[in-house]
Amino acid sequence: SIIKDTMDDNTYLIINKSDLIENKSDLSKLKQISLKSIPVNYVWCLSCLTGEGFNEFQETFINSIKQKYDSLSSQIALITQARHREHLSDCLKSLENFLELNDMVLAAEELRFATHALGRITGRVDVEEILGVIFQQFCIGK
Repeated sequence: SIIKDTMDDNTYLIINKSDLIENKSDLSKLKQISLKSIPVNYVWCLSCLTGEGFNEFQETFINSIKQKYDSLSSQIALITQARHREHLSDCLKSLENFLELNDMVLAAEELRFATHALGRITGRVDVEEILGVIFQQFCIGK
């Protein structure tokens, strides 16, 4: 129920450790039976250990992002604040790194970096970052 309530068109549920399931037909059963309330196309079974299923997920994820934002790419965005430009540049660099990486863990980290860069623009940052900025900008000695 909690999963169903948080799922929307922008959410993917990833089930890890698919390498531990010997019968691959059980993977599709897992997607259909245990997650009845979630559309199957939003559920991905993969293995972080072996990388099995990652390429298929990555391809689908990239295509969904392209479909969602291709219409926006024809519009020219005017970025007036240097801070926003810097964060968007950081986000773009992380997304480009994500596309080039084959290591799932490193790719996930690049997505986290990209999300973090966007969060700096939208104001969605965590406590650790706020403390980091405070300590970086102000000299607090003993």
